[in-house]
Amino acid sequence: MEALELLQDVSSSLEFPVLATSDVVNGVFSVDNTYYLRKGSRIDLNGTWYNIKDVNDLVITLTSYSLNLPLPTVALQLPYFTHGTANMQNNEWTQRKTDSDKYPTIYAREIIREVEYPGNFGNILERESAVVLYFIDVANSDKWTTDQHYEIVIPNLKSIVSEFKNRLLKNNRSGKIENFERINRVNLGVYSDNKGNTSAIFNDRISAIELGFTLPIYKNQIC
Repeated sequence: MEALELLQDVSSSLEFPVLATSDVVNGVFSVDNTYYLRKGSRIDLNGTWYNIKDVNDLVITLTSYSLNLPLPTVALQLPYFTHGTANMQNNEWTQRKTDSDKYPTIYAREIIREVEYPGNFGNILERESAVVLYFIDVANSDKWTTDQHYEIVIPNLKSIVSEFKNRLLKNNRSGKIENFERINRVNLGVYSDNKGNTSAIFNDRISAIELGFTLPIYKNQIC
């Protein structure tokens, strides 16, 4: 199994259960957990997708002001999973005009270096892969202070990172992961040189949590 295949399987298995704790009245309702929901996110109520105008603590306001529903069933749009070089990824994101069509996302940075183990030495591992993931969402970098990135974006992304790590560690093709290296990346892809000139790899203004680790992959499923 390739590392990207396993990572995508883990990404598609993520679960973020949410319960409505009130009826929807004039497009406003309460939930027990918001995870990574924010202004511009989409949310599924009773099988129909709605756009979110605002999230304030556990209270969600929809753009559909006239919507009224008795205690709805709720589902979140899962984070996207994507991979490639930074330039390739920037081109792909640029082609998608709406933030909700690309964020939040789990981005696997390529190139992924791997060590493969031949089968004639009795090793239960198929390979070990050096993985770097970015858990990314949009940020209002032109107006926010650094503290606002840490107050608004980073906590939301932590909920995705936590669920991803939990699912990865339970995956029956993943070996023992010794440690994770985590870096908060405010204004991901924006760099300043020693003369104060600023340049950006990505066209979108985004912040991220970077997660690096060595991923051992078993030859066969381990029960």
